[in-house]
Amino acid sequence: MKKYILAINLLALLIMISSCEDIIDADHNIQKTKITYRTIKPDQENDVILPLKIGNLWVYKVTTVDNNGSEVSVRYDSVIVKKDTIINGEKWFVISNINEVLTKANYATNTDIGLYFKDSKALNESYLIAEYPLKHTKYYNGDEFFSPLYSDSTVRYPNILDYWTKAEMIDSYPMIYGDFKCYKYYFWAEFREQHLKIDPNSIEYYMPNIGLVQKESYALNSSNETRLKSISYLVYSNLKIGKPLKQSVFEIDFGTISLGDSEERKINSLFENDRETNLTIVQIEIDNNPCFTLVNPPVLPITIAPGESLGVDVKFTPTGTGTYESDLLFFCTNNELLTVKLKGKCE
Repeated sequence: MKKYILAINLLALLIMISSCEDIIDADHNIQKTKITYRTIKPDQENDVILPLKIGNLWVYKVTTVDNNGSEVSVRYDSVIVKKDTIINGEKWFVISNINEVLTKANYATNTDIGLYFKDSKALNESYLIAEYPLKHTKYYNGDEFFSPLYSDSTVRYPNILDYWTKAEMIDSYPMIYGDFKCYKYYFWAEFREQHLKIDPNSIEYYMPNIGLVQKESYALNSSNETRLKSISYLVYSNLKIGKPLKQSVFEIDFGTISLGDSEERKINSLFENDRETNLTIVQIEIDNNPCFTLVNPPVLPITIAPGESLGVDVKFTPTGTGTYESDLLFFCTNNELLTVKLKGKCE
């Protein structure tokens, strides 16, 4: 009998030890890796996945697509670190997140195990977004009561969502700033009761000490198929990345004009070279729309020395009523491509 009691006690001890690492959801038989931070990092700017300092700025070009993957619209969103604050004795940073590139991220902080976010509607809860340094290839982010889910104008599945992440390091990831080491975080979610997955929910790429450089967002359509919804990629940050020209204007809007009229916009400082070497622009073109033209275009190639800026003068002459959009493209010698969105309307 003593042997049986010893065996039972040993088994109970093993179960208790293993539960320190994993949480088992008996109702749904889901094994969830538990990752919990111990401390907030005192240095929020160095050796972190998202450098947090008041005034830090990231600008993203966001392309929305339809169910077929065709472009629907393009906009520019910004993420700004507004101030710091104390929540439950911990230092967090308030993030102004225009159009939610960082979904539901009102507060952020870097911890000993990575980047955490808080929603202003649930300050007692926090979520691990990006483990750093990376130690797990898969981990559980948490759950959320998601009610309702809107998809194709249909309200469905008022239910709890479980969020998960698969993570990996990429040694060389190409972007407009060059090729850099980054971390890829693949997020997916599952409705508990329906066992229905949104896979992926999003795919995010972070550069250490720079932050989010690209994001793909997904959603379910009416047939419960996961479809790409939008792509966001970093086009400017005030952080030093060995970056290209400092871009001051990302969109030129000519407003609404009447048929037969034209409108001109002169931008005195579109780009400023804030690196230490010259940058040469070898080609400037407007993407396939003759209603937008450059006025007195510069002679190419044009070299922008450190501290110098480049201005442009663009004219909009619609050929009929409707909405017009295009891209003003700048090709540089180091394979950098800089873009400015052009749009106007004619009634």
